[in-house]
Amino acid sequence: WGDQGYFKMARGDNLCGIENSVSEGFTKKQSLALNVPFGVAADYNTTFIVGGWTHQAETSESMFTEAAEAGLAAVAEKLHREFTLSSILNAETQVVAGTNYKLVVKTEEGNTIALKL
Repeated sequence: WGDQGYFKMARGDNLCGIENSVSEGFTKKQSLALNVPFGVAADYNTTFIVGGWTHQAETSESMFTEAAEAGLAAVAEKLHREFTLSSILNAETQVVAGTNYKLVVKTEEGNTIALKL
């Protein structure tokens, strides 16, 4: 898996919000040695959760279209009916061992379907 335990992401793309979720931590001993506060500063943004879901504003990227079409194909197979993607209304991603998607899509047939892939 990956590249000898590492994985690569394109810098500057903010894939899955990872560039907005950068943090580092120090042990108490390191904090004292570096003369930096121990713990989280009161003004630090803690609204994100590592491994949590990140809203994606740009839903026109091909990865969302491909995920939506794959999800609709799976739903179509289970329900024995056809669905054609019209638009992606909402997209969220989660980076764990790969990328998970939560999508809300509109179909040409007039349905709104929530997908979790």
